[in-house]
Amino acid sequence: MSFTFIESAHQFAVHRLPAGTPLPASLINLPADQFATVTRTTTEVSILAPTTVDVLAYLADADRATAASHHKVQQPFAAFKIDAQLDFSLVGILAGITTALKSVGVSVFVVSTYDTDFVLVPADKRSVAVEALVGQGHTIVVGAL
Repeated sequence: MSFTFIESAHQFAVHRLPAGTPLPASLINLPADQFATVTRTTTEVSILAPTTVDVLAYLADADRATAASHHKVQQPFAAFKIDAQLDFSLVGILAGITTALKSVGVSVFVVSTYDTDFVLVPADKRSVAVEALVGQGHTIVVGAL
């Protein structure tokens, strides 16, 4: 199965903050053309946002110092959105994509939403990733995620 991927013009960063860090509500209200996601678990808060977004600046003053001392970040990533609404009954979509990228030595960070999946790759591996995806019959276009 081949897909059209929308590649973001933005580069992204994955941030790790301590568990219990209050979720910055204002981060959720980024402009509509900027993709971001926040995940909270019992061990961490992970935030994926454009590299231009200062995640710590969105925290309340009282939370900023503690979060900053434990803040970790990996960047930059190129981001690709599968431009299709993926039914929950579909099997192996990400396996096919990640296998193609694995075969050319490209690591991935994946985010799934109700409708679709986002595949992020290290920005310095972007060209290799695009070549691998196109080689599998996928199409890449640039646009907003």
